[in-house]
Amino acid sequence: MPRKTPFDFLEFRFARITDFLLGYRIPPLEMSFDSTTLEPLGLSALRSAQGYYELGMLVECEASLQELTLDERQRPESAELQILVGLDRKDYRQALASCDQAIRDFPDAPFGHVNKAYALHEMGRTAEALEVLENAHLVVSVEAVAIYNRGCYLACLERKSEAVFWVKKAIRLEPDLEAQALNDPDLSAIHDLLEDR
Repeated sequence: MPRKTPFDFLEFRFARITDFLLGYRIPPLEMSFDSTTLEPLGLSALRSAQGYYELGMLVECEASLQELTLDERQRPESAELQILVGLDRKDYRQALASCDQAIRDFPDAPFGHVNKAYALHEMGRTAEALEVLENAHLVVSVEAVAIYNRGCYLACLERKSEAVFWVKKAIRLEPDLEAQALNDPDLSAIHDLLEDR
């Protein structure tokens, strides 16, 4: 039986956000340990940043992001982490700048578009948020969160019938969104229409 170490919790599964938004996952991390220091050997700054983010440790996540190698900086996961940290800190301008960079670097990855729209919506620029998702339709068309957010933005813009269509489409793709939709303040104008499924 393998020996347990203090670092067993470091089997990072960045699935909660990355798998949902990007549809892929970083391969599982294989680590070895130096028994004199109990430091993981080969633990990259990117995986450290991901782990810190998943644990809600934003200061440590940002510090790890600063230590990224050039190869790690060029990965979509690091771009997404930069965005997510900005969003979690409610620093929407920084998140928006990170989204714009991610869209330039990874135009076919949905996370830049989805998070840019979210940041704009949070800044009170909902019409622009909707435009981002509409312009990126081919990239985000099968992403339940993008479809759901599109419905939210339409509802906020008082385009109720369109909002209902998109939210119901998102729920068909991801049934767990139904409970969220019925309690989402952005969808308050269409809650009664959603209950008539």
